[in-house]
Amino acid sequence: DIKGNDSSNKIYSMSNLGNSDAKTKKSPSSDEGSSDNNVVRWGIVGLGDVTSVKSGPPFWKCNGSTLVAVMRRTPGAAQKWVGSNLPSNLRSSVTAYDDIHNFLEHPDLDAVYVATPPESHLDISQRVAKAGKFCYVEKPAGRCGWETQEIIDSFHNEQQGKKEGKNMLYTAYVSRAYERTDTIQTLLKEGAIGDKVTSVQYRLKGMGGARGMDDDNDAVPWRLDARKSGGGLIMDVGC
Repeated sequence: DIKGNDSSNKIYSMSNLGNSDAKTKKSPSSDEGSSDNNVVRWGIVGLGDVTSVKSGPPFWKCNGSTLVAVMRRTPGAAQKWVGSNLPSNLRSSVTAYDDIHNFLEHPDLDAVYVATPPESHLDISQRVAKAGKFCYVEKPAGRCGWETQEIIDSFHNEQQGKKEGKNMLYTAYVSRAYERTDTIQTLLKEGAIGDKVTSVQYRLKGMGGARGMDDDNDAVPWRLDARKSGGGLIMDVGC
């Protein structure tokens, strides 16, 4: 809910501002990826559920994009992910790694999707910058403002002039494409709640991404561990 300083004291609820699905444009896709020489050749670091269900498939299904390498530190885990998540006709063309150095040296690798918990975003992103690759890092990019700025500076310092001024760093912040987010921006620009936001209330229904709460072990899900996520669940699902 968002409240402003206008005389009507209105409160706008995000739950009523459009649906929660991102605006997506349909494009021709292929489980085989593309054989065109102009495709972006992607590698993924961190192979959790976000890469299996939500964000992973577009890398090999969309035109102009294909997946060539994946990496996870646990020995054998990356190869297992390939066998469980990729279509059979693509598995042989995707190389699995358990070492970040070898992964970044994969032939023809253009860009890297960093899908690990935020605690490792800084280190991995800096390695990607030094390797001269484009980087698409999950949100939040860093656990705090300092880490995020360090990531930005790494790409600015390493890539300045190397790619003809192209931006090399992108954040996987898909919420900006939600219809309700666009509606809120419109309301704020039109002054629907006044000229200043005075309060924002965030309510989360269900587990909200805090998976693992029902596990039998005593481990705290990483999204609830501030050392790993940067500040608890709100940093992952509410930023």
